[in-house]
Amino acid sequence: VCNIVKKCSNTHLRVSLSLDGHEKLHDDIRKVPGNYQNLMETYRQLKSLGKQHKNLTIDFATVLQNDNQETIQELFQKVHDEFKPDNHMLMIARGNVKDHRVKQVSPDIYKQTIELKEKLYDNSETRPQSSFIRAITLRSLDLIFKEYLYNKYQLDCVAGKRYCHINFFRKTYPGFGYYPLTLTACSQMMNA
Repeated sequence: VCNIVKKCSNTHLRVSLSLDGHEKLHDDIRKVPGNYQNLMETYRQLKSLGKQHKNLTIDFATVLQNDNQETIQELFQKVHDEFKPDNHMLMIARGNVKDHRVKQVSPDIYKQTIELKEKLYDNSETRPQSSFIRAITLRSLDLIFKEYLYNKYQLDCVAGKRYCHINFFRKTYPGFGYYPLTLTACSQMMNA
């Protein structure tokens, strides 16, 4: 990330950190002990980097699911107040999941959390295309919610398809393939 924001100063990099609950709940959902603490350390490093480079945006993303729906609004408030990210996305568990119980969430909780999110974040970004990207995101969320509510296909799930993914072991996976790419390899590519 450091190399990208330095070498590509005309490009805006948005990093989204996935957080699904308080420490124990997050680690249980992700099935990786210590994942929450690693996420917090990643956040601290990114926040420091973001103060030096205005072309870096830090977001959080949370998947609403059966296991976290009772505490989701508390989580959104905490993330806003303590971490002050640029944005916090809310998604619904959908697509092919191992345990279909995770997709059993309250439509009312989803709507209330979206309303809280809109109240907490002013979404006043001024970068080119920000309003366009926001409009597409809001429309996508609306379609996804309708898909959930009426159990009718609206959009393909793009999780892992549009972006790269940096896992717990700091391996990076591009959104378009399945081959692990280490951070060292990324940095070598940046220096090439």
